Amino acid sequence: MLSNDALAVIGSVRDRTREHVSVALPDLDALTIALAAGSVDAEALLEYMLEGVVRADALACASNLALNDHEFTILYGRSSAADPLGVHARILEHEASPEARSLRTQLQDALVTTLKEDAQGKLWRQSPTTRIAASVGLFRTTDAQACLSAVVGGMVTTDARRVDDLKTRIEDSGVDVMVVCQALRALAAAVVG
Repeated sequence: MLSNDALAVIGSVRDRTREHVSVALPDLDALTIALAAGSVDAEALLEYMLEGVVRADALACASNLALNDHEFTILYGRSSAADPLGVHARILEHEASPEARSLRTQLQDALVTTLKEDAQGKLWRQSPTTRIAASVGLFRTTDAQACLSAVVGGMVTTDARRVDDLKTRIEDSGVDVMVVCQALRALAAAVVG
């Protein structure tokens, strides 16, 4: 069951999409677009995942459609070991891919101190949604560290440098657009799918 705040975020995403995209879209598509528009390489992500007039509208209004950091933390932030969103089949499918496993390992290495904490480690081990949300949080354009920290239930400050280094390495080598799009779709499906 989603909180009232999460429902309000979904409603806001739906309203922004209806205002800026000339084609009516289901909530799954609207949230996926909002996640992409708030991510590094948003233009490439939107171009890959969309077609025709929806692509043109989304590219023209990406900044208006983007899920902001506050909205991201409302939807995906955690403070307990429970996974209130449950585990959607798309989350499990994405997490099983070799590319997602590789990113997960890199993220675990960067969060080595944080994941030694009882609450954060337990949440990480038990919640596939948290692991995917953490990887998506890493790709946020604005405050990736704050989003990542909210997702894992708090980040130990000694991990901040490793997280920054990982984010920089990924951005410098180029974002795998197809894998990130799959992660965004899976994460959106966990909320509205």
